[in-house]
Amino acid sequence: MPVHTIPLPSGDPALFIACDKRGDIGRVPVPAASLEQWQASGDSIAELLAGLLGLQRPNMGSSSAGRWEVGVFRGKKHASHLVLRAGDRLTLTIAGHSIALAEVLALEGTSFRVDKRRLTHLVDQPIAGAGDIESSEQRRERIRRRVNDLKAKGEKAFLKTVAEEEGLSISRIKQLIQDEKPASKSKAPRW
Repeated sequence: MPVHTIPLPSGDPALFIACDKRGDIGRVPVPAASLEQWQASGDSIAELLAGLLGLQRPNMGSSSAGRWEVGVFRGKKHASHLVLRAGDRLTLTIAGHSIALAEVLALEGTSFRVDKRRLTHLVDQPIAGAGDIESSEQRRERIRRRVNDLKAKGEKAFLKTVAEEEGLSISRIKQLIQDEKPASKSKAPRW
């Protein structure tokens, strides 16, 4: 029911609901604290998911409109980027699958719960040629930025940390962050 406000002589507002269900009730006072409203952003929801799943969110700077990277989610057989997308509803994309956020995130009592089993099933059953597209150069740059961030924070095992986050070996991370070397000159064929 709508909440009405009238100013009191002290300047504070008096909040009430006019009950029209029973004739003997009239005005029902409403404490201002019960009208507290909450606002969530896509970034805060992605951060919540990353925390619940134990994922490291990539430091990607600003997110593109309606898209927030949550992190790399590992199943039993595969790993894939988990991405939150906003459209007419919030969805998660993983390994080529798209699922409504409400199907895997639930509020139980005063805390949130995420259905890890469902996400594990999706990541272990990838759809070939589908999913969130990240070019090799975008991936290389994202990994390079993450390594540089960890170095700047003074973390000693930065390569190991990034390798675990990405589900790759340390040597592969080293390959990805190396600057491109010019192609060596090939010798002319001998005839």
